[in-house]
Amino acid sequence: MRPLIHNVIDELLDLIFKLSDKIEAGARSYVDYLRQIGDRIKQYTDFFKEIIKYSARAQTSTKSMQKALELLQSIPKRAEDVAFTDNILNYPGDKTRLGRLHRHDLFQVWEGDEPVTDRYIFLFNNKLMITDKDDKPVPAVYNHYATIRLDKYTVRTFTADEDVIFLRPNEPGLPTFRIKAKDMASQEFVRKAWLKDILDMQELYCAANGGYSKDTNRSRASKLKLNLEEGVKQDEPISASQGEKSRPSREVR
Repeated sequence: MRPLIHNVIDELLDLIFKLSDKIEAGARSYVDYLRQIGDRIKQYTDFFKEIIKYSARAQTSTKSMQKALELLQSIPKRAEDVAFTDNILNYPGDKTRLGRLHRHDLFQVWEGDEPVTDRYIFLFNNKLMITDKDDKPVPAVYNHYATIRLDKYTVRTFTADEDVIFLRPNEPGLPTFRIKAKDMASQEFVRKAWLKDILDMQELYCAANGGYSKDTNRSRASKLKLNLEEGVKQDEPISASQGEKSRPSREVR
């Protein structure tokens, strides 16, 4: 039996392919048809939620339905992600290989002992991309400044300011960074959300690549995650003078 999710995708694709034919008749605009696609996705989402709910009550498997629901819910997010990555300029690598965009936000960034600078940061799989946002074009563009690999860094809360994320390199010659959300009202939320995602990525990366490096301590990372979830302030003060003054390479590998 053909999986139901394939039937849903086929119907959505068929709807898109028919747009060019119908638009020639002048009955509706492209905006109307695009809105129709969004409405159709919402209808399917609600449909799968109901099926999952009643299937669970009947104690039947909902695995395929869960996958279909996750796919539908990811479509708007993926479209939004593409809109951002398409507007990242001067990235030296292949943007199509960056993977999922987990988070993005405006931060205050300290690089070593240099003065603070406002920069827009993207969080991809095991990569933190630092950019300079230019609001003059419409839509805004993001000029690539540096990309760091998270497996090469120890990441934790900065003791002197608990809303700051401290990124300390595990190898000599790499730059040190401190980042703090620009929006004061959401600084605590942003710090907790970003730090949790980063630590999860580091654990997954290390598990997939044969364990932790000699510079990374699994117990410390686990303790930091536990403290983060419990809202405990971190110890081990770090002086700002410990930051590296070297400029970052275009991409740390």
